[in-house]
Amino acid sequence: MRIRPGERVPIDGVVESGGIGRGRIARHWEPRLIEKRFGDQTISGSLNGHGTLLARATVVGDESFLRQVIRRVEDARALKPGLLHLVDRVLKIYTPSCS
Repeated sequence: MRIRPGERVPIDGVVESGGIGRGRIARHWEPRLIEKRFGDQTISGSLNGHGTLLARATVVGDESFLRQVIRRVEDARALKPGLLHLVDRVLKIYTPSCS
């Protein structure tokens, strides 16, 4: 797959050829520029800053890094209502009532 400057990386893979690309890595949750050369891994969702990269996909679909992050966020959202209900019950017991 060809990844041009300014494009998001759509796959988890390995850099096969092309110029040196610099990208922001989503895994660290902060914008951090990393140089990518032959043999380096690409992470789906990161941004290619400079240079065109040619990458070969190594992981696709549900096993990709970006899909795993999405799945974990969805799981956390599903748990939230249950946790809020539990917190409400605990607060009713331990909060002094004003009478």
